[in-house]
Amino acid sequence: MPRSMLSRLLLFCGLALPVILIFSSCSRKPEISRYIPKDAAFVAGIDAGRIRSKVNWDSIRNSGFFRDILAKTHDTASRALLNDPGQSGIDLTSHIYCFFKPDKRFGSGYIGIVAALKNAGKFEQFVRTVDSSAVVSSDGSLRWVATGDNIVGWDNHTAILLEGIKKDFTDDDNDSGSSDTTEMKALFQISASD
Repeated sequence: MPRSMLSRLLLFCGLALPVILIFSSCSRKPEISRYIPKDAAFVAGIDAGRIRSKVNWDSIRNSGFFRDILAKTHDTASRALLNDPGQSGIDLTSHIYCFFKPDKRFGSGYIGIVAALKNAGKFEQFVRTVDSSAVVSSDGSLRWVATGDNIVGWDNHTAILLEGIKKDFTDDDNDSGSSDTTEMKALFQISASD
């Protein structure tokens, strides 16, 4: 995914943290939290459904701040996402998690974003819109796109974006386990009991 898109997503996560602390309390862990590695050093969760129920999206979309962001956004995919986030295929009634995992295989570590999917087909279409040159690879029900030091993977229910993963298309099953797809596959294999 283009870095500018990831930067905006990470900025959104950072700006949403105060909102999370005010509006969100979790009495039980959502299913998608299982994809967060146990050794993650930092985890932030956004209860998107609760925020959407408390915030009128039309009033945000009509604000001067939003119009300024939209005016500065030139790529089609980002504009579409800002105008109608539901078109991304992400389940905006569920939780979205952001985590940091220290891991020397990938420099100092990597950042991950985990989201439930409402429509995996729309999500794949969104990924292809963000990067029209993206090559979608698959292994069973798991699909992914790797670009630069990013990889986004998804199945029919969940999407995981990893930033800071070094690209290695030629050695998916290497002994060190440091390839991008090896790490992505490992996250999708975390069981609910782990």
